[in-house]
Amino acid sequence: MNPALALAGALVAASLIGPVPARAQAASAVCSFNFDDGIIKPGLRSTARVSADWQAGPAPIFCAGTVDGRRISGPGVIFEYGTLDGTCGQGTGMGWQIVTLPTEKGPIRIENAAPFSWTGPGGTLEGPRMHGTFQLWPTEGDCFTRPVTRYGQATQTVLRSAD
Repeated sequence: MNPALALAGALVAASLIGPVPARAQAASAVCSFNFDDGIIKPGLRSTARVSADWQAGPAPIFCAGTVDGRRISGPGVIFEYGTLDGTCGQGTGMGWQIVTLPTEKGPIRIENAAPFSWTGPGGTLEGPRMHGTFQLWPTEGDCFTRPVTRYGQATQTVLRSAD
C-alpha cells in the first residue's frame, strides 16, 4: 500500500472515529492498518454461536503523530490475536495487538489488550492504548453454506500515549 495514501486514509479515519480527549490530543497518533490473512478457528456461522480463536498479521500499520513523547517516523508492523464469541452477524471478543513503530528516537513496541464487538461487517475496539473502528469481510467461507474461516479487515484507530 502506498504510505502517502495510507496516511491520508488514517487522517480521514480520525474524523470518523470522533474526538480525542483533550489530555490525549498532544500525545496521540492516528493509525490505519489492513489485514487480508485473518484466520478464525473454528469458523463463524450465520446463526450458531461459536467460541473461537483468531489471529491476523503481521501487516503494515501507518500512523501519523506522536506517541510516548516520540514522533512516529514511518510505517510499522502490527500483529493481532485473540478469542471471540458470536456469529457472522454479531459478537464480542478480546484481542491483543502487538505494534512496533519507528520513531525519531528509535523503535517503540506497544502492546494493547482490546475488547471488541461487531454487528454485521463493522465493529469497534476499545483498549487502553488503541481505540477505533473496523470493517470485516470473508475471504474463505460465506456464513451460510460454509463457515467463515478466513477474513480481511480494515481498521482505523487512535493510538494513545502511556500514562
